[in-house]
Amino acid sequence: MPRFSIGARVRVADEKTNDRIGTVVEVLPKSEQTGDYDAYRIEFNDGTVATVSDLQLSPAGSGPTVPNARGGIGTSTRYV
Repeated sequence: MPRFSIGARVRVADEKTNDRIGTVVEVLPKSEQTGDYDAYRIEFNDGTVATVSDLQLSPAGSGPTVPNARGGIGTSTRYV
């Protein structure tokens, strides 16, 4: 099962530039992947599209929101 789904915001690690934020527009089928890792097509704000490996991706944004100990919404699962 792929780690990211279509529509997910991801950070793409790139050696040449600063990390870029993009949106998953396609999860490539196994027949189009090379190696053992999932591959994705990512679209960036400037309209460019890149095919990248799962190894280059991390979630972008504030992360999942969960209720905190005070009843509000937070980004941590640690209750204080």
